[in-house]
Amino acid sequence: HPAITTICTDLEMNALAFEPRSYDLIVKTCYLQRDLFAALKEAVRINGLFVAVIAMMDDDPQVQSMNPAFCLAPGELAHYFDDWELIHSQAGKSPDQPPRRALAEIIARRLR
Repeated sequence: HPAITTICTDLEMNALAFEPRSYDLIVKTCYLQRDLFAALKEAVRINGLFVAVIAMMDDDPQVQSMNPAFCLAPGELAHYFDDWELIHSQAGKSPDQPPRRALAEIIARRLR
């Protein structure tokens, strides 16, 4: 679609390159670098959306272990957006697809 501009970037290298209030939508999946949340939130325009799906800590023996530094704690993702409108916020395992890793999901709208 001609009205959509996409960017695929290395967030560790280019997080500071995001202009404040310049994106209608930011989607972040399967990646956690906690110190980027402030920059990514600031890059969303007023009434814009932030969508994320990120792995959570999971002690299920059927799920491959991950470094805890790369996993969210329960409630952590929603906490980062407690000053935004939460359109969707869910954390845990999907009952449809066991034994998948627990995930935190959020769709949040910037109000101010």
